[in-house]
Amino acid sequence: MKLTYRRTFSQFADNYLSGYYSAGAQTLRRVAYGPLLMVVGSLLVVAGRNPQSFILWRWLLTLGGLTGLVYGLFVTLRPFLDLALVYLRRDQYLAIETGRISLTLGPEALLVDEAGGALEVPYKDIDTIKYRSDGAWIITKSDHLIAIPAADLIEGDSDAFLAQLDLILNPPEE
Repeated sequence: MKLTYRRTFSQFADNYLSGYYSAGAQTLRRVAYGPLLMVVGSLLVVAGRNPQSFILWRWLLTLGGLTGLVYGLFVTLRPFLDLALVYLRRDQYLAIETGRISLTLGPEALLVDEAGGALEVPYKDIDTIKYRSDGAWIITKSDHLIAIPAADLIEGDSDAFLAQLDLILNPPEE
């Protein structure tokens, strides 16, 4: 069974942001770390404006606060900066010849064929299939993610493909 689709920027953005913010134990750090740094930086800048403090101490607090503000803003906006960089190179990344992905269910492995080359993922290395509202993710034991969209397919049916893969991964007991 074979499934072929063309990568789009909206699929990439959705998969990237979903993967970035749902990275297990790092979710809280990725969501709260940047804004928390900005709050601490703001408090340091306010503390550095105290006219009764020693001048060197005021400069250090202000400099540390501004550094925290800028770095916190960078951490908060980092995933969107990454998306902006991909968007700028979308013609190269999503070109017809490089943006086409084929998945084939082989006898012993899932065959992933992209423009960069073919990859064989043995079925024993597939950890789970995560179903989403707009497709699914195949997650391997080494935390690689293979995204499968539910719509805009060139060839194949994603529901039938995922059902067959699920049957291969979880054979019925006799």
